[in-house]
Amino acid sequence: MDTPKYISHVRTDGEGHVVACQSNEAHCRGVAELAREFADQFGMGDFGYAMGMLHDKGKEKEQFQNYIRHASGLTDKGNYTQEGKRHAYVGGLMAKRLHKVVYPLVGNPLMGHHRGLYNYTDLRGEEGKEIPPEIGMPDAAQLTLPSWFNKSSVCSSDFHHVERMLFSCLVDADYLDTERFMQPRQFAQRGGKGTLASLFALLECPHGSVWDAHVRGQQGARRGAAGVSSGICRSARLLQPHGAHGWRQDPLLAGVGHEPRR
Repeated sequence: MDTPKYISHVRTDGEGHVVACQSNEAHCRGVAELAREFADQFGMGDFGYAMGMLHDKGKEKEQFQNYIRHASGLTDKGNYTQEGKRHAYVGGLMAKRLHKVVYPLVGNPLMGHHRGLYNYTDLRGEEGKEIPPEIGMPDAAQLTLPSWFNKSSVCSSDFHHVERMLFSCLVDADYLDTERFMQPRQFAQRGGKGTLASLFALLECPHGSVWDAHVRGQQGARRGAAGVSSGICRSARLLQPHGAHGWRQDPLLAGVGHEPRR
């Protein structure tokens, strides 16, 4: 079986035999396209695409390639260490070199896409590393980002919120593209469920026609399986905002077996 120069994932059969290898280029592009689709929802699709293309460039490290070939059984020996096969930080360093203006927004999500966002001190430590010499820089012309972003024009609370939104787009895209290759049957089952918009309509239903129709058609829904939408609506009403101090229980639902959230 031919293997790509840079492997991102290896799929095996039930007996542990290698059946397919995903190239790092294919994985990064797949993640980039998904991340762009997600980030397009709030007008930052170009950021999502660039982050996807950069996020696993570190897998081109010699030690990571040694590791994945050895761990999958493609080779008998592997010259690598736990630290040497770490790779997420590389994409962040590349983003800093390619996109200095927007780096504060994308650097932390890139470096933390496997372990979660870093705090300030730990992020500075990751930024002190070097891009491994065996990894070539991507073409900056293919990863251009809008120049409109200026950190000084965004209040700090909004800045970190957007950073987390981009982080979520990248992590979800990475998981989904990995699943698409590693577990294609499971991935094929996605997309057949209700949309967020349809679920939101259920959460809004206590005072609407959906709720009224349900009550008229399902007597005693709280006790039966037919009470699914009723249960969703009760959950939505169970906790209501209570000023700036937390949440209170809806008095109409007192005693249904739920504790109020504080």
